[in-house]
Amino acid sequence: MVDYSAINIEKLIIHKVGNKHKNIENHISHKLCNVDDELSTNLINYFFTPFSKQIEVNKLHHHSDLKLNDLYNYSEKIFNQPNNFIEVSQNILTHLY
Repeated sequence: MVDYSAINIEKLIIHKVGNKHKNIENHISHKLCNVDDELSTNLINYFFTPFSKQIEVNKLHHHSDLKLNDLYNYSEKIFNQPNNFIEVSQNILTHLY
């Protein structure tokens, strides 16, 4: 069984990814959501409970060099430059569109 007790949600921002093919634009947030202990616990349970039943390993990939994978770079920035969280999250949204 996987131990999720060390998971902590410090920052949360919610964007909505549009659909380029249907001409549905992205909805970009510019502010963080307030995360209290109750919300953090509920989100962790919601998102991680499915993983407790089946353990899979997923990795970001690039055929020549992982550092060329955009989402890898954005993820690295979120952890290494937490002050840029909003901007980096918006970059991820744009990339997914």
